[in-house]
Parts: sequence; C-alpha cells; structure tokens
Amino acid sequence: MYQKTGFTNGACVQARGFGFIHDGSIDNLVTFLHLPVFNFANEQQRIDLASFLLSFDTGLAPSVGRELTITPLTKGSVSLAAQLDSLYAQADLGNCDLVAHAFIGGQNRGYLYTGGKTFTTDFDPEGPITADALRALPSAPGEAVTYLGVPPGDGTRMGLDRDRDGYRDRLEVLMGSDPANPLSIPSVAAVAESPAAPAARLMQNAPNPFNPMTAIGYEVGRSGPVKLHVFDVSGRLVRSLVDGLQPAGKHVVKWDGRDDRGNAVASGRYFYRLRVADKVLTRDMTLLK
Repeated sequence: MYQKTGFTNGACVQARGFGFIHDGSIDNLVTFLHLPVFNFANEQQRIDLASFLLSFDTGLAPSVGRELTITPLTKGSVSLAAQLDSLYAQADLGNCDLVAHAFIGGQNRGYLYTGGKTFTTDFDPEGPITADALRALPSAPGEAVTYLGVPPGDGTRMGLDRDRDGYRDRLEVLMGSDPANPLSIPSVAAVAESPAAPAARLMQNAPNPFNPMTAIGYEVGRSGPVKLHVFDVSGRLVRSLVDGLQPAGKHVVKWDGRDDRGNAVASGRYFYRLRVADKVLTRDMTLLK
C-alpha cells in the first residue's frame, strides 16, 4: 500500500506510486474506499480504516523511503532544511542509511551520509563534504540534489558503489570502467612515452578507509623498474605490490589487507611508497575492520 500511494493518470505531479487500480486513476486508500463495492456509514469510517491499513509494521523505520529534492530555488528553504535535519537525525540513530544523488555541472554524483552532518562522495579524491555544502551545490537551472533514506546497510551500494566491486562509481567512470558491472574494473591504460611526461604520479587509494580491499592508482612516465610497497607505521615492510619492469602509462593495483605471507594485517594506518627511477612518492591509507 505504501508503494501504491501517489500516482494518477492525469498530469504527472507525483510519480512515486502506481495507484490502487490497474490504470492508476485512484491514488490513495480513502478514494479507493469510495468505490460502490464498499459500504460505510460515514467518511470518518473510511479514514479510520485507511489509517488502520497503513499502520501495519513494514519492518523498517518511516525514514526509509523518505525522499527530498532540492534545487537552486529551494535550497534556502527553512522547511526543507528542517526536514533534512530530521533525516540526519534518523541516520545518526541507525534507523536508516541516507544517500544523496546530485546532478551538478552536467555530472551525476553520489553521496553517503557518514554522521555528524558529513557526507562522503563517490569520487575518492574529493574527500568528505559537509551537509550544508552539499545542500548549497545546486546553482544552475536543472541542477538538483535528491536525498533518500534507504535500509540500513544499503547506503554504500545505493550511494557510492552500485556494483560493490570496491571501486566507487565516479572513480570508475573517470578510469574507464563500468560502475554498474562488478566484472568491469579499472585496468592499465598504456600511453606513449614522452620526455615531457612526469617521472611518476601516485594517486590516493580508493576506497579509503577500506575493508578488505582497496585500489592504488599510479602513473609511470617512462618504462623501467617500478616498486610499490606497503609499510606499517613503524616503517616495517608489509607487502610488495609491484617490483619489476613496467611500461609507461597508468596502472592500478589492488591490496587485500594481507602481508607478503598471506596473513591478514591489523586495522590501522599504513603507508604505500612508489619508487620510479630516482622519484619516490608516499601516501597513507587506513584499514578498518
């Protein structure tokens, strides 16, 4: 009944449901109960029965399925801000996961609420974004952010990584793989050598923090020996990910949170170091279990 409520076969102002009969012309229970096959003494009986039918527990909090869309014209609305605050509170209590899908600057973007009025994005290099900054994003006609309460545990799939392959959606698009296909992951993209190319570039791993798998992207300016190693905070070598000759181009390697002996390592902060010729680059990452 929750899924049916809200659709009519007239001008489309509410397309969330699909109506209570086959053609969608009856959009709610009270109207449905006016059909001549029912016999009520008065209107209050219809309203009471509709309320009773809608009171059955769905097994999920009312915040699951709650949807709000903001545009450049409505992002300053006090009432919308209050409704968003209620969604943040429900997510903080664990009653739902909260995701947001935005269309900004001609690009689709995904976000997941992580608590404390902060969201993480489906493009790792962007880092976290505050709830107020996300709400302020729509600025041009056609731009919008839609918030949706989803079942607890489904937020990552519905907001960041739809195929659950460990690579976030916009990162996959940037690196040339299909974010909707778990068999399609970023791979090596060889490029021609150039004397002007940088000796090496090291990208931030994604996802970060991670559990149990993360991907590390790097670029080699010219073919030659390449080393990519993981160290713990004490400087001890944990894992050798790359150690050999590689062609010029962009490369991606995965780390599964295990050491060179195949043992799972503990949660914590780790460092990965890329060495190409005399160029050494280092970044840090976090494993959470």
